[in-house]
Amino acid sequence: MLLKAFGFRADRGVNTSIADDFTVCGTWTVTDLEFFAYQVNGTTPTITGVYVRIWDKDPRTFGAVTVYPGGFGDPWSPNLIGGLPVFHSYRALTSSILSATREVQAIKVPVSITLAPATYWMEVQFSGDISLSGPWIPPVTKLGCRKTGDAILNSTSNVAGTWNLIDNSNTSDPAGIALPFRVYGVAVGGSTADASTYGVGKLGSNGVGAWDLGSPVHQPVLGSVFPMTLRNGIPGSVPVVLLSASACTFAIPCATLFVCPPFVQFTMPPFDSSNTSMGHIEIPHGTTYCGVTVYLQAFWADSGASCNFGHSDGLKIRLGD
Repeated sequence: MLLKAFGFRADRGVNTSIADDFTVCGTWTVTDLEFFAYQVNGTTPTITGVYVRIWDKDPRTFGAVTVYPGGFGDPWSPNLIGGLPVFHSYRALTSSILSATREVQAIKVPVSITLAPATYWMEVQFSGDISLSGPWIPPVTKLGCRKTGDAILNSTSNVAGTWNLIDNSNTSDPAGIALPFRVYGVAVGGSTADASTYGVGKLGSNGVGAWDLGSPVHQPVLGSVFPMTLRNGIPGSVPVVLLSASACTFAIPCATLFVCPPFVQFTMPPFDSSNTSMGHIEIPHGTTYCGVTVYLQAFWADSGASCNFGHSDGLKIRLGD
């Protein structure tokens, strides 16, 4: 996975903004929003303003209106800066991993918003030091996932807009990116995203087949991309993943079935030289999926295992907000 762009411009000075969708399963009382931006060669906090709109649907859709600040026309929130930005990290490419010219600022701003269950679009732009390039927004990145979302860029920052899907600037193999932001407050009801393993994978040539959920554990949030890392396979062997709406522990010849009955199957990338396969699942948006739970298990060829195949433990993922 290689992103060729450092970031994407969301600059009030040149009328550009970025929007991305998110799903609310319960009722959110929002007290703060946190965004992330950088300006090239900034050595002190440089972001001076944050401007936000929250849309009731895709802003490219006819009839879309803002629920924050609210109304028709072209309302933007006032300058929402809540204090000096905090330096958060550096944005760098894998080809220049030690670059320190793009220090990412985390900007937390106070708001007062109540959101009912629905899918919304968060749009943001910044003002900053006019002597520096930007402000720019770094993309969400997840190891092993080229696509992380479906954020769009508005090059005129008006209601009609000139919206375009953002990709990672790899024209030979484009993939959408996600806008990084955090929402703080109180959630009532809803469905908490969760992932866990169950059962025990089969012992193969390189150990017991196992899912690695990361630390902290990756969460299958609606509208996001859920990374899947499978370990202890055979280099070059392709894992076939079975998916079901139910879990089980059912003995089959030379193995144990942990998904009953499997009704969907897909493949992951071949295991690499470290006996690891890294793939992902794209989690859909929509309140219809709040709380939906699915179960997965992978099988692959392994000439050194009994019956010439290995398998993973079970993987349970619960979709939520």
